Amino acid sequence: MNLSLWTRFSICVALIVPGLYGCSSTPPIQKVSTSTSEFDNAVFTGEIIELDTDKTGAEKYRAYTKGATGFVSQDSLCEYVAGQAERYCSQQDKKPKHLQERRAVPPYILGNFPRCELVFVCLDRPSNKSLADTRYQRLTDLKKLLDGGVITSAEFDSEKAKILNEN
Repeated sequence: MNLSLWTRFSICVALIVPGLYGCSSTPPIQKVSTSTSEFDNAVFTGEIIELDTDKTGAEKYRAYTKGATGFVSQDSLCEYVAGQAERYCSQQDKKPKHLQERRAVPPYILGNFPRCELVFVCLDRPSNKSLADTRYQRLTDLKKLLDGGVITSAEFDSEKAKILNEN
């Protein structure tokens, strides 16, 4: 097979570049139990801010991002990883609980660009009140209105019947 120099070059680039990118990129969300922080073993290890604790025993995750220069806002990077955590947990119909944040600290020189890492867990969203709980609360409120003289006994009976007949 006689391929042109340009074709051979294109094939090499197509095979090598994705491999190099895969080696150098950090997945957006990683399990804490099977990964290490990008801050570990770095010259500039940043500061750790404890946000909350978790006693549920849920799997902990980390989200990390780094600015390409020293002119990127540290807060915007932390908002980005918080958004990543929110999207990740939402896919599981859960909500994130932020446990720890790790940030780069100035000066932003010699590769110490703004960085942010968030450690979080995904917790169940609070369930909505059941229909029975809602009915009970509405009946209780209705009774208070009757006792307070705001509504008549006939109005109370009418509204009570409507509430009890709801599906």
